[in-house]
Amino acid sequence: MIGFGQSNLQLGERVYFKNFSNAQGVDISFKEPKDWQKGNESFSSDKNNLVLSYLNVSEFLMLQLYISKTPFGKMERNEVEKTLNSKEFLNSYIKKKYGGDSGYKLDNATLTYINGYPFIQVLAESYNVQYQVNWITFIEDKMINIVCVSLKENFVDVFPFYKKLKESIILK
Repeated sequence: MIGFGQSNLQLGERVYFKNFSNAQGVDISFKEPKDWQKGNESFSSDKNNLVLSYLNVSEFLMLQLYISKTPFGKMERNEVEKTLNSKEFLNSYIKKKYGGDSGYKLDNATLTYINGYPFIQVLAESYNVQYQVNWITFIEDKMINIVCVSLKENFVDVFPFYKKLKESIILK
């Protein structure tokens, strides 16, 4: 296993995505990874909803922000919290998104709060090569999906950095 010194992975300046064309007016920001390449290439089947992608080529790391219309209609914050707290919803949604032939092997899906806002945290293996954490939530009629990826064997070492990124997220 390759170990990453956490000093190699740092957060830089805060980036505000509200005015990005693909952000669809969602007021979200976080501290971007320092010295990572920015791009517009989606590595997901959801190519049309990518707001921005960050790559760390030397350590095979990726961060992507997706914002799309929800399949559930407009929800207020209290409805989002109630929905994400529902075991039935969580099981159904996760099975649909990460089950079957999706290429994912789900490890864990739990409710977490980021800046006081409810998110689903999903830990999953993808195609036997990479491991990722997704933070997914709904705001009004939008779905936000923040995807952080590394090689499977390095994820445990990289996850503390992704948690720092998570702690920098502000959603208004």
